[in-house]
Amino acid sequence: MNRATSVVYGAVSVLNAIPTGVGGAIGVNLKVKCELEIVDEPGVRIESIARGERIDVSERLVNALLEVLRERYGLVGGLRARVESEVPPARGLKSSSAFINALVVGALKAMRRAYSLEDVALASVEIARRAGLTITGALDDTLASLEQGVFITDNARMRILRHYPAKSEPVVIFVPREKLDVSEIQPSSFESLRSLYLKAAKNALNGSWREAMTLNGFLTALAIAIDPTPILRALKLPFTIAAGVTGKGPAFFAVTREPESIADLWSEMEGEIIITSLRGGGFES
Repeated sequence: MNRATSVVYGAVSVLNAIPTGVGGAIGVNLKVKCELEIVDEPGVRIESIARGERIDVSERLVNALLEVLRERYGLVGGLRARVESEVPPARGLKSSSAFINALVVGALKAMRRAYSLEDVALASVEIARRAGLTITGALDDTLASLEQGVFITDNARMRILRHYPAKSEPVVIFVPREKLDVSEIQPSSFESLRSLYLKAAKNALNGSWREAMTLNGFLTALAIAIDPTPILRALKLPFTIAAGVTGKGPAFFAVTREPESIADLWSEMEGEIIITSLRGGGFES
């Protein structure tokens, strides 16, 4: 039977790659599960559900997925898939990278094709680019969705610069009601802060990725013009390890030894609070 199941994960940002080309991310324990079947009939049909909400899948993404799987892996026929995600969409939690990863891994398993982390990452990045879902290539996000640890990447050259181990520390995520689509992002707002993002990149490359995560959060809040007060309030608590804005926003997060205290602190804001942890596992079969 040409059927398979895959599980990948959401992630949070260490470093936004828009201003410098260097990006960083680490996975969080929010699952994206895909059940996929290869069928004789051409075309792709995908049912996508994120946190109980049905999500439309763009025709551009469907076409990009089919093209890349045919070009790289010789896919014959079509796909039928159901993707269920715990990752809130369009909030900066790498939902697009995880969605594509889940489909690619599911397809390769259904085709009985051997694959590596690099195989999946490069295929997923190419699909995201063709579908218009990424500004930078998002190699860091793609890798963090697939594998444990912190990834720092050169997204222009498609290279892994650093891969650090990480503890499965608790993380609190605040998900505001408003979404922020990639089409709404103004790269110039990030590029105007390039000199400061370079300092965050230096921290990340030197191993101080938690410090990079926090500086990146303040800079991204400035770039997308949102109030950074939730980050400041979280950092004033002695058990907060790092805090920031993830992706291109607008979600906030804090890595902390006492997640309930952060959740209480942010409970007055309008939105959803998720308590999870940084990721300590890789692929699931």
